[in-house]
Amino acid sequence: MKKIALQLFILLTVLGCTDKKVYDLIITHATVLDVDSGKLVKNQTICIQNGIIQEINFNSTRSNGKKVIDAKNKLVTPSLIDTHIHPISEFADGNYDLVPDTIPSDSSAYYRENLTDGYLPDGITTVLMMGHPDSWTEEFLKWKNDSSSKHVDVYTCGGALATEDGHTYKGHHRVLNPSVARQKILEYHLKGIEHLKLYWRLKAPEFESIVSIADSLDMKMFAHSGGFFDPSQLTVLEALDFGMRSFEHIAILPCSVFESEDWEIIHAKYQSNFGEVEGDPNQLSLLYILETFKHAEEHKKDELLQLIDTMALANCDISTTIGWVYKTFHPTFFGPAKIDNLSQDQFQRCLDNFDIMMDYVKYIYQSGIPIRIGSDTNPGGKLVLLEMKLLMEYGIPAKDVFRIATLHGAIAMGIEDEIGSLEVDKKANMLIWDKSPFKEPSNLTAGKIIIKDGIIFN
Repeated sequence: MKKIALQLFILLTVLGCTDKKVYDLIITHATVLDVDSGKLVKNQTICIQNGIIQEINFNSTRSNGKKVIDAKNKLVTPSLIDTHIHPISEFADGNYDLVPDTIPSDSSAYYRENLTDGYLPDGITTVLMMGHPDSWTEEFLKWKNDSSSKHVDVYTCGGALATEDGHTYKGHHRVLNPSVARQKILEYHLKGIEHLKLYWRLKAPEFESIVSIADSLDMKMFAHSGGFFDPSQLTVLEALDFGMRSFEHIAILPCSVFESEDWEIIHAKYQSNFGEVEGDPNQLSLLYILETFKHAEEHKKDELLQLIDTMALANCDISTTIGWVYKTFHPTFFGPAKIDNLSQDQFQRCLDNFDIMMDYVKYIYQSGIPIRIGSDTNPGGKLVLLEMKLLMEYGIPAKDVFRIATLHGAIAMGIEDEIGSLEVDKKANMLIWDKSPFKEPSNLTAGKIIIKDGIIFN
């Protein structure tokens, strides 16, 4: 009898061993963030094969891994997504004169590495390009179709679309009329472009034409509406009437509720407080943007709140771009303020105005509008972390900030079946944090293991 029992034990042991699967990578003892629910699930084992998550189980011992990482109860989250970048920011600090009009084949690897260096080392594995010379688009489509664990994944909108009005800017594509606009969208669609950016210089006839045809082709559209200083430009409300639902830049939202007299007052206030400050005009314009929030708070608060409420009812989403504004006047973990010659009173005014802006950011969050990260400039990866840090410091819970930086971006881009959360059958893009940002926002800048397509990024 004892002999039979021993033989049965050996047989069951052998069967148990042969039942074990072998995966490329296994992560054990992980505290996994479910970004959809916001829950932290402890003691999980994540099994990865061919760059895809195959299993997520409670402390599983049924699998073997060619490589095993013991997470030691550290936080594991999806990797991050930046839904609004301009490659020129990483290529040449925004200066188109320093790069070729087309990307030569023998320079492609250099530029792709350059872009990756701006994002992947900080945990951003997917970016959406929102404007660049149209001649660069073909090369970027090659990058998109040649996904690699060594490079950030790119999606492109092509050139930002704007109506021809005599202005020139290499990052935009100008259209003469609605017919030309429709032809451009068809061209993009046939090339495999799935996303479009509608710039604030796009007039109503071309805007309506683009939205109509792009919607019929199931292309994702993002509108930078509201513009600056010019009430004749389309507002967010007008764009909503045309069917637009995804918008860019919380930082420019007040522009959609101002009339000509508002701009006159804002300009006078800006000149009175900052007129003598010297610096890059693009940076100084961000101090101007902060003044718009002060004016809105004092004179157009009801209108701005009503706009936000309307956007919430219409199921809109919007990108952030708060980090760029912040780093203009305030030192950050990655460098001094871009404008470092402000007086104490000027600095305090900027900080007060930024506080006002963040109050509206929080109202947008509380209204249920999905916010997503959009850095818009360099250093892209570090700005994503800065934006997450600011959102946490201004009262948005860490669990929701991670949803903003992951799943919300994936949904807006229409790729939530592939990335944005840690689930079986999704890409194995994830971060293992040395220190949990749930305990302290500054831990966002601490060390982390970056896993892209199931491969540890070095």
